[in-house]
Amino acid sequence: MTLTDEAIARHLGISYRTAQRHIAALMAGLGADTRFQAGVQAAFREQRGTGTPLDGPDDTDRELP
Repeated sequence: MTLTDEAIARHLGISYRTAQRHIAALMAGLGADTRFQAGVQAAFREQRGTGTPLDGPDDTDRELP
């Protein structure tokens, strides 16, 4: 399910602009250009156990224990 920035802001109880900044920061941290790419990156990292999505794009290069 895809939500608009406005819907996300309402759900979180924050301003529209703040929601946009948070979304942009999450996408940048994941190295994603689209929300779809961000979702794929977050799911991939969670599955691999390589840390949280906010660890950044370089996190995918580390070896698993």
